[in-house]
Amino acid sequence: MIRQRLTGLAATVGIAVLLVGLPALLLQVGLGNLPTITDWSDVVALLLRRDDGTLALVVIKALGWVTWAMLGALILLEIVTRIRGVQPRDLPGLHLPQVAARQLVAAAAALFVALPGPTLAYADPLPAPASIATVTAPPAPQVTASHTAPHTVEDTAPPVQTRQHTVKRGESLWSIAAAELGNGRRYTEIAALNTRLLDGKGDDFLRAGWVLALPVGGTDSTTNQAPTETYTVREGDTLSEIAHDHLGDAQAFPKIVEASRTITQPGGRHLTNPDVIDVGWTLAIPQPRPDTGQNLAPVASPTQPTRDAVTPEPVVEEPVTHELPAPAEPAVMPAASPVPSAPEPAPVQTTRAVEAADTSTVTVDEAAPIPGWLVPGLVGAGSLLAGSLWVALGHRRAAQLRARRPGRMIATPPPALDPIDKTLRTEGASAALDVAFLDEALRRLASRRGRASEPMPHLAAVEQADDVIRLHLADPADLREPWRHAPDRLRWELPIQSDLVEVGPLDGALPAPYPQLVTLGLDEGGHRWLYNLEEAGVLRVIGDPDRARDFVRHAAAELAVHPWTRDVHVECVGIAAEAVAFNRRRVRHHDTADITAHVIADTVAMIDRTREAGLDIHTGRATLLDDPLWDSRLLLLDTDRTDLTEQLARLLNDQPRQTGTALMMIDVDGGHEDIDAEVLRVTGDGRLQLPGVGLTLTAAGLTARDTAGCAAIFAQADEPDVEYPQHPEPAEGWRAHTNQAGQLLPEHIVARDQVPDEPVTNVLPEIDEVYVDAAAVTPDDLTALAPHIPESVRELVEQDDPTLDDDVSTWFDPSCDLPKLMLLGPLTVRVAPTGT
Repeated sequence: MIRQRLTGLAATVGIAVLLVGLPALLLQVGLGNLPTITDWSDVVALLLRRDDGTLALVVIKALGWVTWAMLGALILLEIVTRIRGVQPRDLPGLHLPQVAARQLVAAAAALFVALPGPTLAYADPLPAPASIATVTAPPAPQVTASHTAPHTVEDTAPPVQTRQHTVKRGESLWSIAAAELGNGRRYTEIAALNTRLLDGKGDDFLRAGWVLALPVGGTDSTTNQAPTETYTVREGDTLSEIAHDHLGDAQAFPKIVEASRTITQPGGRHLTNPDVIDVGWTLAIPQPRPDTGQNLAPVASPTQPTRDAVTPEPVVEEPVTHELPAPAEPAVMPAASPVPSAPEPAPVQTTRAVEAADTSTVTVDEAAPIPGWLVPGLVGAGSLLAGSLWVALGHRRAAQLRARRPGRMIATPPPALDPIDKTLRTEGASAALDVAFLDEALRRLASRRGRASEPMPHLAAVEQADDVIRLHLADPADLREPWRHAPDRLRWELPIQSDLVEVGPLDGALPAPYPQLVTLGLDEGGHRWLYNLEEAGVLRVIGDPDRARDFVRHAAAELAVHPWTRDVHVECVGIAAEAVAFNRRRVRHHDTADITAHVIADTVAMIDRTREAGLDIHTGRATLLDDPLWDSRLLLLDTDRTDLTEQLARLLNDQPRQTGTALMMIDVDGGHEDIDAEVLRVTGDGRLQLPGVGLTLTAAGLTARDTAGCAAIFAQADEPDVEYPQHPEPAEGWRAHTNQAGQLLPEHIVARDQVPDEPVTNVLPEIDEVYVDAAAVTPDDLTALAPHIPESVRELVEQDDPTLDDDVSTWFDPSCDLPKLMLLGPLTVRVAPTGT
């Protein structure tokens, strides 16, 4: 911070010297006796005679004034545009001085702003220890420590080429992306290139005349990812049926929608609503790209490892041996089986090439400022939970909306829940894509392995970065293209840009292969780490009591809402009671540990099932499609030790990968210390350490209060509809006769089934049977939507709202330039004069 302040001070002094000092200096420079010039002959004579320095001084002084005027104007332009929050247009021929002025003003601004800027990072993660655990292959799984420094990977991304676009009146980021890039969904690319100008603002803050940077390439990049074939809609078709017939999965209809958005249909219409397609429309059906073997080039050593001589039968395809570089993080996630009766190794200190800031006294809460409304447990390491919560909440709210009765509204969450609701909207909406990609990739992997009768890889952990997901296996395995592997065959990665159809088919009846994947935390590179609790078997969470319970509570919440945890049964004893509201079928809470006996009985039954099938639990889920009993169990204990706890721990350790059960004990007081278990240490500053692995992360965690708040939002989504509120008193004009939805108050209407005693009007004047027979309405709907309106009330409303008729005419006027929002039928929004 001090260095930036000094730089800002120097830049400010430089600006002052240029704007004030330079003209003062020029004014002090004398010109001597200037020659008299009356005509061109005097000019020629002046240029031809020997100069005594006077002419050179005049030229230098004139250039000085021109330079001062140009730089002063550019500096003032940069200052004004920064104050207004806009980006100035590049001036032709002045690129270099304009860049210099921009950098000078930006450096000077450091003196007047608070540093550092707001960020969502919690703290600088601790240096990754060099002690990395690896796993040897069978016959006997062993954990050996390799004290070698981790390899580093240099992240090099080519600079993005951009072009400029001047914002016009009525444009939004979506409309610009649709017009300039070919797909409105690419608006995020425009936002990413203009972060300084937009400063986190949305479409409402776009101003006509702003100059935005757009990525070079005017067409949607997604159109080059896969070929398509056309299909003409026939009577009775639905998108789900078309997706089932052509893509093999009825749930893949969004791919058809996305590929067909730009096709102009009869009448100039476009496919915007998946529920509305007409006979004769042309749809684009995405097709898998041809397997050329060149989609993913090797990224590491040209020397590729040899394969094992024995491969599973039958072998349908040859594995592709793409290699990936060793990451800067721990080289491999070891097998979750702990080392019996071995002391916990002390982490080996690593030597950093650059000086690192001392963070020993920095806590997670103090590390960086965050917005006051942001819920820490749902961002950063908790963003994946926010994504699943957002999707699950959306499903509940959609069901709530479908059950809403005409003339009534959905109650809004109370203000106390606004921070959680806003956090889910901002963080969950984007993280939901990460959730969906990871879930589908692992399901397709299982489907492909199962159809080929190949064993599933023993997954220890998943590392999720912005551009790739990386599987850390407990034992070496061979995966097929598009997966890329490291030489040890323990790490396999899949780029986010990959076409998931290439990973394998998607079978909706297939259970998730790894249902107990939960988030551990974030590493220093911002990568999210998920741990397979089934592979670990028995775990002890030690360290700070509050942080340890927050971590376990976060795990329970994830298991309640993640899409891959559908078949998990979580039994919580003394912990995470708040998470039950998320999903009562998956999560149950108990005050005593008596449930342990039932967990043991279910575990023994699963062991018998896996032995009879001759498969481990993960391969069983991928192979036996018709057997629905490959469920999973997790017992969370925050209670005193019992004999049943010891019995379950021994059972899980003796039968690895055969039980489908995991045991996680909160052991902050050391009561379970002698139980053979994987150790997770949560420190008071929010770090999660795996001593047996040498991995340190910023821990995921969710407080009891935040968990209860999320549960309250879920409960509110199950509430019935309510009446629209009235306008606050004193209400004047037409508001005195209506509620906040514009409906006439009950005292001003006459029910449809009543005989009016004065002249009335009605928008639906026929008897109820006419409308009930012709439309999907009930008599109760008609009573709410179309009551009788007395003529006296009509005259009163028209008197209090004299522009009502003009407003209605303007609404139906096709040339109207005002924005329109239609809520009856398919949701339609028309913005600005473009009419889009």
